[in-house]
Amino acid sequence: MSYYGNLRSLGYTHHRAQDEVTKIARTIILSEFSSLSEIQQVIIKALSIMKQSRWRDLKKVSEGFLRRDIKDWTFNHALKQLINERIILKENEKYSLIDPLYSIVQ
Repeated sequence: MSYYGNLRSLGYTHHRAQDEVTKIARTIILSEFSSLSEIQQVIIKALSIMKQSRWRDLKKVSEGFLRRDIKDWTFNHALKQLINERIILKENEKYSLIDPLYSIVQ
């Protein structure tokens, strides 16, 4: 919001300020994404396609991206870290991305 407000105070139109803020957000998200583990990255990629998923399906799609099996413990650990970092939401035994901009990492 502060980026948007600053841009508007500089005379940017609503749409231009919104576009600029989206560009900034994408840069930040891609930077954050690159610092995540391989398993965390693939979980985000899977959810960016699936939108919402149960654990079993999310794990299968993630393994499909990697073209290898992922141990349950490893998958659970990566998933819990993403939940704790407020990147993924777990609700009613389903997982989804909290910030829709994370879907750009497909």
